[in-house]
Amino acid sequence: QLDTANELRFDRLFAFTNLGELDSEPSVVGFFPVQFEDDQEMIIMKVLIEGIFLQYFSLRKFPHDAHNLYLQLTSNIPAILKPDKGRTDNTAQQPCHLQLVQDENKPNVMRAHDYFMSRDTWEMGHHVAAYSYMSDPAASGSGKQYSHLYFSIDIRR
Repeated sequence: QLDTANELRFDRLFAFTNLGELDSEPSVVGFFPVQFEDDQEMIIMKVLIEGIFLQYFSLRKFPHDAHNLYLQLTSNIPAILKPDKGRTDNTAQQPCHLQLVQDENKPNVMRAHDYFMSRDTWEMGHHVAAYSYMSDPAASGSGKQYSHLYFSIDIRR
């Protein structure tokens, strides 16, 4: 259960594996708790991130090289959260997963081709692959699993 009463610190909740520098601090522009009929709860956060993401390429096949651009968002919140201590019911551990919820009418990572600026040198594929997966518990000293979102797209010169 996320404590929404305190100030929400984005930099403590998520991490990017290839973030070079942020143009500005990430801002949570929407925070929507959703309650379902079966007492399930979901929190939807809309986050605006503007920055430079680094991707290293091998240029051995220059000038006809092709590469995979990727963006990986990692949650710093364990994927399984224990119920609140104050709860008296026997609720099992609650899952916490990153999911992409997109608005097709607005700029987003799935529409990267529409906003790609290096068209004079590079050609970007039209399909962005999006994967959601859980980390290996053996990779954590505490045995916890964390949620990941991974986006990739092909570009070629």
